[in-house]
Amino acid sequence: MRYELSGTLAVIKDTQEVSDRFKKREFVVKAEEESPFPQLIPLQFTQDRCSNLDSFKAGDQVKVEFYIKGREWTSPQGEVKHFLSLDAWSIDQIGSQTSSSKSTSSNKDIPPPPAPVNFDNDSSSDDADDDLPF
Repeated sequence: MRYELSGTLAVIKDTQEVSDRFKKREFVVKAEEESPFPQLIPLQFTQDRCSNLDSFKAGDQVKVEFYIKGREWTSPQGEVKHFLSLDAWSIDQIGSQTSSSKSTSSNKDIPPPPAPVNFDNDSSSDDADDDLPF
């Protein structure tokens, strides 16, 4: 399932080469909420998407599309650990007068994931254009 987050870029870190086959670039978004306690949300781009942050700077207003990824890892000592990451798919600048969208969703060879399904729609409404037999 894909989620969205809007806010201010607070931190942009350098790309980390985790292994010879995996790299990531972490960043933090200060969520826009009506709360006295700001929410600082750490996210990451991985692989080819690490460069998506190259044209952004701290303080930019952004909208990020991301996925929640959980995984399990067993240490050499047999201890099981669980990890959670927020993997960003795209980032767009918002609220800019000169450019309404500085989009950096580099989807070169990877098709975008399917849009989330909204099960909250009222299916009882009459729709004259609906020609489906079910």
